[in-house]
Amino acid sequence: MRYFRLLTAVLLACTLSGCIIYYNSGGFNSGRYYIVSTVVGGQGQINPRSAQVLDGERLTITLSPASGWTVGTASGCNGQLQQDTYVTGRIRADCSVRIEFVEIVGDQANIFTTTSWTNSAGYTLTVIEPSG
Repeated sequence: MRYFRLLTAVLLACTLSGCIIYYNSGGFNSGRYYIVSTVVGGQGQINPRSAQVLDGERLTITLSPASGWTVGTASGCNGQLQQDTYVTGRIRADCSVRIEFVEIVGDQANIFTTTSWTNSAGYTLTVIEPSG
């Protein structure tokens, strides 16, 4: 009975203050939305350029380098680069993702491949290796 009274009081207070509580597969969140913005260097497109993301959710950004360019680095919002996709960590505040496209010089487009990893601190390591 005490639990029911406490739950009723919390729900009433939440309703009167205008807060919204959602439940998703990751658990409860506040119903707040945060802005994920981007900064892009070099030549290429990303999608989306910015987004409103529900508290606790992740955002997937598709990276499309222009011809003769490749993804150099990607960082921010506790995310990870996975080939030509950047996936943020769980969004808990407004944050920004930085994408750097780098130009492929000369015949390197056919003889080199790049692989990137981003750790939880947001540092990215890009390895450029000979193809084949």
